[in-house]
Amino acid sequence: VEEARAYSNLGSSHHYKRSFEQAIVFHNHVLRLAHELKDHTIEARAYAGLGHAARCMGDHQAAQNWHEQQLDMALKTRDKVAEGRACSNLGIVYQLQGNHDSALKLHQAHLNICRQLNDRAGMGRAFGNIGNAYSAMGYYEQAIKYHKQELTISKEVNDRSSEASTHGNLAVAYQALNMSDKAMFHYHSHLNTARELKDSVGEACALCNIGNCHSSLGQFEQAVPFYENYLMLSQELNDIEGEAKACHFLGYAHYCLGNYKEAIRYYDQDLALARDLEDRVSMGRAYCNLGLAHLAIGNLDNSLECQKYFLAIAQVSKHNQAKFRALSNMGDVLLKMHNVEEAVKVYQKQLALSKQINDKGFEASAYSSLGIC
Repeated sequence: VEEARAYSNLGSSHHYKRSFEQAIVFHNHVLRLAHELKDHTIEARAYAGLGHAARCMGDHQAAQNWHEQQLDMALKTRDKVAEGRACSNLGIVYQLQGNHDSALKLHQAHLNICRQLNDRAGMGRAFGNIGNAYSAMGYYEQAIKYHKQELTISKEVNDRSSEASTHGNLAVAYQALNMSDKAMFHYHSHLNTARELKDSVGEACALCNIGNCHSSLGQFEQAVPFYENYLMLSQELNDIEGEAKACHFLGYAHYCLGNYKEAIRYYDQDLALARDLEDRVSMGRAYCNLGLAHLAIGNLDNSLECQKYFLAIAQVSKHNQAKFRALSNMGDVLLKMHNVEEAVKVYQKQLALSKQINDKGFEASAYSSLGIC
């Protein structure tokens, strides 16, 4: 039993370090020992650990399988605490899979169990998960109702980490309802609490969200400092994906402010990071944005080259909407170069594509572009 506990602790330690493959190795040791000892409590713990690790690695099917076994074991042993945890874990996985109805049923089951056990902290987690499920379904008023209850309990049990994340969830729901003042209040509450807790990941998330909220309101000057702090923190955390997002958002904010050279600087970084990540979609987006920024300051050759790269990536990805956008951008640059003949050829390709995919909106846009010529 002590050996199993040690392996379980090692698994959890590697999980928190985001070494998920190593965590799985240790949780498998726990499972093997549980079978040898015929200890169902340890077995359930192993299933939970394996499910968490699989979920964090993005293998949602494996996570579902592990958490289903965790729930089966809890039901066999009639352990209500374990049953509640398993319902919660399985509900989160169903939600990630887009199966919101099943997720809601499991989170409601978790909430009912916590009420029976008078487990206030557990109730808070259940309220939060129900709120997240409603948000994912677009029922934001319902989401707010549950997140408010989650926030009340988080304060009651002095769970500052839960309090921080709940502020973030409330902010997202309020922003979706265009209630910007309330959204901003909760985003800043998330940021302040994350900083108090020295939670750098939570702080980065809040900084990004505040920047995006300002951007959605057209307040790009206010957004820039938050994006800059998000970029610095992402670099400190060695979060390349976060760094790329920050560069993209900074590029867009500066473009909207007319600071085109600054926009080009950040879009160049976005492109370099997308290459490091081998993220083809983000590479295409960066080339598109770079092309538009170069066009804005009259760097027509650079602009056309960027849009050609964007088109090539769209063709390889077989992404029709991106192909249409790239052809449109190329045509616009060629017109600026007074190369009307080549522009017409590009717009005709755009028209042919719109007919091929039977998109009347695209077709109208292509005819409009040809009309300009």
